[in-house]
Amino acid sequence: RPHGVTEPGGDRALRLNTDNRAFDAFAGARYQHAQGRYLSGFATVSDGARGVAPELHLSAPRLWRNPTVRRQIAGMAAGTGALRSRLGIGDMELSLGINDGLTEIESFADARYAVVSATERDDDRTLTSRLTFDQQLGQRAIIRGAVTQSSVRFLESVNRAEPVVYAQRLASVASEVDITPSRFVTLSAGLAYDVANTTEAGGRGALGRTDGVGWRAGATWLLPMQGVRLHASASERKRFPALRELYAGALNRFVPNPTLRPETAHGAEVGVSVLRGRVDAQAVVFSQRIDDAVVRVTLPDSRFRRVNRDQFTSRGVELTAGAVWAGTSVRGDVTVQRARIVDATIIDPTLRRPEDVPDVFGSITGMTRLPRAVEGTVRLRMLGATRCSNPVSGGLVRQRGGASLDAGADRRWAASRLLGALTASLQVENVLDHALYDKCGLPQAGRTVRIGVSIQ
Repeated sequence: RPHGVTEPGGDRALRLNTDNRAFDAFAGARYQHAQGRYLSGFATVSDGARGVAPELHLSAPRLWRNPTVRRQIAGMAAGTGALRSRLGIGDMELSLGINDGLTEIESFADARYAVVSATERDDDRTLTSRLTFDQQLGQRAIIRGAVTQSSVRFLESVNRAEPVVYAQRLASVASEVDITPSRFVTLSAGLAYDVANTTEAGGRGALGRTDGVGWRAGATWLLPMQGVRLHASASERKRFPALRELYAGALNRFVPNPTLRPETAHGAEVGVSVLRGRVDAQAVVFSQRIDDAVVRVTLPDSRFRRVNRDQFTSRGVELTAGAVWAGTSVRGDVTVQRARIVDATIIDPTLRRPEDVPDVFGSITGMTRLPRAVEGTVRLRMLGATRCSNPVSGGLVRQRGGASLDAGADRRWAASRLLGALTASLQVENVLDHALYDKCGLPQAGRTVRIGVSIQ
C-alpha cells in the first residue's frame, strides 16, 4: 500500500486481496536449411491464482478472487526463406496458433473473503492461421501482404450451471506497398478488408456478419547530411467488439450490451527526428478520432456497461530524446494530449473527459556504469491526473496524478562452461512510496523490492 492511500477496514501495510502466485514455462525450437527454408515451433504455459484488489473509489467494490488463472499458447511456422525471381527477392510464411485459457472467479459476501457467494468459470480458445508474404518489385518497390483467419470460442458458466457458448470468426486480408522514388524519399500505401461473424450468442440472437475497409498512407523524407528525418502518415481501421465486450456479465459486474457497434479509428501524425552524434530527439504531432467509440460507463447500482459514443478524440504531441556519453545514457519521453468524448446525449461538459486517460505522462531514465562491473539505473515516471465515474453523483471525480522514482542495479558475470553467463539484479520500485494511479481506484504498489537472477 503506497503512502497516503487509506485502505478500508484498517491501515494494513498490504493492500487487501492483492496476493499473486504464478508459474510459467516456455520452450521453442527452430530448424533452418542452408538455403533459408525454416520450420519453427513454440509452446508456453502459465498457471496461477491471484486476488483482485477492491476499487477504492466505489462504496461497494467487487470482492473477487481468481483461484485459477491458466493459459496455454502454442504455435508453429514454416517459411520459404529468400526466393529470387525476375522481380527481385521475396519470401512467404505460414503460421498456425492456438491460445487456450481458463479463468475462474469467486465472489465473496464481505471483505473477509471467507464466504463464497457466487462463482464463474470462463473457458476461451482462439485458433489462428496466417499467411504472409513480401516481394520486391524491381529496385524501388516492395509489396507485402497477409491473410489472417481466427476462430474464437468462449464458454461462460455461472454458479456451476451448464456453460453458455459464444463463438466468433474473424478474417482479414491486407496489403501494403513501399515505393522509393529516390534514395531519400519513401512512400507507402496499404489497404485492408476485415470481417467479423458472430455465430453463437449464448442462445440469444447472434449479430451475424459485419465487415469494414481500412487503409493507410505515409511518407518519409531523409536528409542524411543533416541527420534529419521527416515522416507523416494517415490511416483508418475497423475494430469489432470482442465476445466479452458484447456478452460477458462478469458475475453481474457488467450489464451486457450485445448491440455494440464496431469502432472506426482515424489517425494522422506528422513527426521529425534528429540524430546528431550521441544525441537524438523526436517530436510527433498526432490526432486520433474513433467513431462509435466503445467506452465503459458506471450505472447507479455501481455496475458497468459498455456503450457506443459518437466519437473519442485525442490530439497532442509526443517528445522523446536521448543522449549517451562516457558510459552514461539518459533517455526521456513526454506526451501531452487533449482527449475528449463527443456524444449528442452528453449535456454536462465535465462528462466529456474519458476515464483513465491523463492529459500528460512521461518518464526519464538514466543508466551508468558503476564500480565492480555494476550497471545502475534510475527512472522517474510521471502521470497526470485522471477521471473516474462516480455512480452516486453520476459525474466524474478527479484522481490525482503523481510521480514514482525507481532505482536498480545489475551485475553480470562472464560465461562458464557449466552455467553460462550469470546476471543478478536488484530493483526498488516507487522508492519514495508515492501513490500513482493508472486505473480508477487502483493505485500501483508502494515501495517494492525485486530480486532476480538469470542464467544464459
